[in-house]
Amino acid sequence: EGLMIGVFPASVEHQALELARGLEHAPEFRLRSSHTETMWKYRPYEGGTPYTNIDWRQSAKGRDILVREHEKITRRDIYFLTSLQGTESHRDKTTLLLLTLALLLVKNDRQIGFIGNDHRKTQTSSQVADLFRASLNETNSTHRENICNSFVLLTANASINSEGLDEWVQFYAGQGNKGLVLHIGDKEDLDCPNPALLTCRMLAWPVLYFNRNDRLDLCLVHLFEKSIHATR
Repeated sequence: EGLMIGVFPASVEHQALELARGLEHAPEFRLRSSHTETMWKYRPYEGGTPYTNIDWRQSAKGRDILVREHEKITRRDIYFLTSLQGTESHRDKTTLLLLTLALLLVKNDRQIGFIGNDHRKTQTSSQVADLFRASLNETNSTHRENICNSFVLLTANASINSEGLDEWVQFYAGQGNKGLVLHIGDKEDLDCPNPALLTCRMLAWPVLYFNRNDRLDLCLVHLFEKSIHATR
């Protein structure tokens, strides 16, 4: 089974750009953090440590002199893995959803890639559409890749592609990746347990659903928040 969804029309790219521009300043999509954001921990002062590293305010709260050690936050990359087999009527709207999501994630300092495209990644808005276009034409899209410590957004019909989905989730979770499955179809399809859904539940991979009648902005909020949270 291939994971290609074909070339998307220019109109979809235009809509995605317009939608992303309209949403990027909304409170729900302004979770950006500084490129220089760091986390820190405290440890007792040791000889040889520069005095400038001492946190005098924190030290004053106790009897020890404490040093604050900074550590740069390393974010997980976000990879898209898409199969729209049996969901032809949802194709353009699903592509619009994913392309807009990728643009919003890049605006919030996330690096995105597409499984099946030789580890090509981007953190530049102007390159997102070209990356998607190249990836959707990838003839070797079923090739499994080593993308340890990343976040995988896997899009497919969970009822039609249950067996294949189960294999993909187990494979990428086994590499230490976090992930999320976006089911393309009706919510009722998820009421019947299948191997993929059981594996997702066991591995704590959230399963969301998207229907062509659903509002794009609401679906984007859920996907965006979960993607940002999982890659902090």
